[in-house]
Amino acid sequence: MKNKVITFLFIIISTGLLAQDRLFKAGSYDIDINSEQVDCTLEFNSDSTYEVLLSIQETEDQVYCAILSYGHYSCSEKQLILHDDYYGFDWYLSFEDGDVVKVDRGYSFLNEVKIVDYQSYVNDIHKGFDSNFRSQLRNIEKNRKEKPIRLGKYNDPQEHYSLTIGNYGIYQLFLKDIILSEGLWKQKDNILILHDAHVNFDFAMILKDGTLYSISIPGEFGGTRLSFAE
Repeated sequence: MKNKVITFLFIIISTGLLAQDRLFKAGSYDIDINSEQVDCTLEFNSDSTYEVLLSIQETEDQVYCAILSYGHYSCSEKQLILHDDYYGFDWYLSFEDGDVVKVDRGYSFLNEVKIVDYQSYVNDIHKGFDSNFRSQLRNIEKNRKEKPIRLGKYNDPQEHYSLTIGNYGIYQLFLKDIILSEGLWKQKDNILILHDAHVNFDFAMILKDGTLYSISIPGEFGGTRLSFAE
């Protein structure tokens, strides 16, 4: 009887370890984010670096790719702690029922989405960026007086990104048909600050002559221009 109990416990422990290893092993995870236009891939490298990639199939031969987040990850029981090296904040993912990703804190469009494919191979992960948005903020022309921003929708020329500036300080930032970021906005001279309620972080854009220029918004690390559309 004692041997049977020991064997039973061994099976339970082994199964748990195998399940945990299967969930958190390095590799590339394709995620169904309920979008008709945007694909999402979570890539975890064996050196504890990660990358979240968003891609849009523009033509048969052309794909637009955006790096939503890059950094280092660690495991805590069934939770992944992702430290974004570019922005400096932490966000948290967990796995439920083996193939469901849940966001405990982080980008809301990734909450309760399914893993649809896994590959052990991971593409080369970008080793950081040349600069971060804080250094860019130091180099821009601050305190430049601008008229109050117009409420409404702003688009980039390629129609990848759109930003809705609404009443009561509410904003939504889209990549095609998914909401990348949402929360509260405020204008300080020529700086538009976008406080994301889900990652608890301030993204920023420059306002110049009624046009918005990205300092750093999710998936876009400077340069994108958003013009007033309606």
